[in-house]
Amino acid sequence: YNIASYTSSERLMLTVRIPKENPVLPSVTGVWKGANWHEREAYDMFGIKFRGHPKLSRILLPDSWEGHPLLKSYPLNKEQEVKLEDETGELICQI
Repeated sequence: YNIASYTSSERLMLTVRIPKENPVLPSVTGVWKGANWHEREAYDMFGIKFRGHPKLSRILLPDSWEGHPLLKSYPLNKEQEVKLEDETGELICQI
């Protein structure tokens, strides 16, 4: 994490090591609300789970997406079907 306070002009850099087999960290959303989207992005792209996160779900990719595309182990040529639906569930586009 790189956390900044604009009111006090202070910065905090927090580095943690997590195992590849079970990438789980405690969420910091309880003390830093802005971490919500950052933790969801890390989950979406890398598969890191944040214990205690209020809504740990995909933020950039569709819910149907399989895998985490920024992992080195993710196959570059993997094809996935993507369906885009509106808020009523009606299909807008299918790729």
